Amino acid sequence: MNGKPAKDRLLLVQSERTGGFVRISVIDSGEGFPVDAMNELYKPFFTTKSLGLGFGLAICKWIMEAHGGRMAASNNPGGGATFSIELPIREEARHERSVADSVSG
Repeated sequence: MNGKPAKDRLLLVQSERTGGFVRISVIDSGEGFPVDAMNELYKPFFTTKSLGLGFGLAICKWIMEAHGGRMAASNNPGGGATFSIELPIREEARHERSVADSVSG
């Protein structure tokens, strides 16, 4: 999105619960990804930028998978891209928090 004037930039963050997961999506109005780059995005040292090492997405995907989640990227039909992460909702963690809140409150 760096090549666009600020007034033409769009960055939208959405969240939703789907099944036993929470999904967080970040949608932008940039150029999207070259089609041939889509299969390379999560490989270490791959980058589409002139600066950077290409570790960011590889590390993010590893963290998501280590927590039972997943990560996806796609180009939007009208331009731009969407990154989504999904993490499992642990019912026992929600229960522990509500018990702790009721004891301390």
